[in-house]
Amino acid sequence: KGNRSLEILISRGSYIRKKYINRLKALTKGSNIIIFEGPWQYPLIRDQLNGKLVVYDAHNVEFLLRSGNIYEDECKRIEGELLARADMVLSVTRRDMKSFIDVYGVDEKKLFYVPHETDKSPIPWQGEDSKSIVFIGSVYASNNYALDRIQEIASKNPEFIFEIIGSAKPTRGSKLKNMVFHGVVDDAKKSEIMSRCFLALNPVTEGSGRNLKMVDYLAHGLPIISTPIGTRGFEDYNISDAIVISEPDNFEKNIKKLSEDQGKIKKMSVSALKLYDQIMESEKSIDVDELILKAYYDKKSS
Repeated sequence: KGNRSLEILISRGSYIRKKYINRLKALTKGSNIIIFEGPWQYPLIRDQLNGKLVVYDAHNVEFLLRSGNIYEDECKRIEGELLARADMVLSVTRRDMKSFIDVYGVDEKKLFYVPHETDKSPIPWQGEDSKSIVFIGSVYASNNYALDRIQEIASKNPEFIFEIIGSAKPTRGSKLKNMVFHGVVDDAKKSEIMSRCFLALNPVTEGSGRNLKMVDYLAHGLPIISTPIGTRGFEDYNISDAIVISEPDNFEKNIKKLSEDQGKIKKMSVSALKLYDQIMESEKSIDVDELILKAYYDKKSS
């Protein structure tokens, strides 16, 4: 049901081989810079971080993902301790940066905006005459629930084919013939599938961080229908020409409307690629290695 207990258990050192923990500690001891991809290993090595540059590469605000979860308080404590100790915090959205300040009181000076990037598709968009619609998602409660909504739409609209890429599954299973589950595929196969779709969906209703699937959709020139929360991380851009922002209850209506307006989806595809280029041009100047090394040498000399 998505309570994400495994991550909490990792932070406690449960179900982890002693050999793994010893290796983790040895690598920490021999390193000058420690980068945490998520806060879960921090409790295992926090006593070994003296004199080291600590970087938290935050893909989400983990506490917000667990609102109402049985591990909510424990998650907040773990994430809060790492945020307090970290010399640098890398964030994929400005919204998450604000949350780190509002929830944890993080010093704004150690927050750095470093959004996700992805490569443009090598295959041109060919979906103008298609009835295929794509969704990308890994196994994660928000994506699984999003697939429940897509499944409901698919059950009432057999004329559309819903192409599902990634490990996400609807919570109730699916036997619909117009839902095709491709699973995890390589980049070439992904581009092949996405290029033949006329539309991409992002019906998520919870989460933090920028959805990488949205950048992927844009990189493939796909018109998009997304919930408002699905567009987080794009606050600095005008997205209205490429993305229809919709509440989940209106997705079906908007899908049908776009499918009947070939001219509009062509224009949205062009706008999607322009938006992708704008995002990449704006954000490619961010050199993460340079940021981290500068922070390391500044700390060393202080």
